[in-house]
Amino acid sequence: MRTGYKGKYTRLNKNDPRAIARCDYSGFMVKHSTLVKQMEYRGRGLVWTGFWVDPKFADVPNPQNLVPIIGLDPIPIPNSRPDTQIDSTAIPTINIFLIQGKPILLSLEQLGFLQINFVGDLTSQATVTFPNVIGSWTVFNYTSGGQNILFNSTHSSNSYIVAPNESINLYASFNMFSNIQPAPTF
Repeated sequence: MRTGYKGKYTRLNKNDPRAIARCDYSGFMVKHSTLVKQMEYRGRGLVWTGFWVDPKFADVPNPQNLVPIIGLDPIPIPNSRPDTQIDSTAIPTINIFLIQGKPILLSLEQLGFLQINFVGDLTSQATVTFPNVIGSWTVFNYTSGGQNILFNSTHSSNSYIVAPNESINLYASFNMFSNIQPAPTF
């Protein structure tokens, strides 16, 4: 015969009485014998939180609460000074002279430079074509004459126009030619 407290997680039997307790997390009445210590990572290891909980409501300790072990700082350089000069030769650059009315297909040697400057006196829009290669470039239109340069690719239908004294970042990969850097793929 059952008497006293009864619920989903505990039953009392008059002939076989057992202690009941309240779970600190859920607040439900459960068998006292089933309660476990709620553990948590703190500092450098597991510690008891002081809560007694039913195993159905116990949280699994999360190691993100551990204090990270960080290595020592490097030894400082005595009397260090900041580098105030900018080395303009750090970025490989090439100047390409545009001839009126002649479209240009860039060579692999020219695409080996990260910055490509286009110079010359234009009276009409020039067209520059990138071959099917993977890379990224900063392209400047330093031409005179007030004309734009049209950039396109042999493997994509995208085209970009750069006005005089302006620049654009171009990115190319398989079947893609864009002025937006693609997200890395892993």
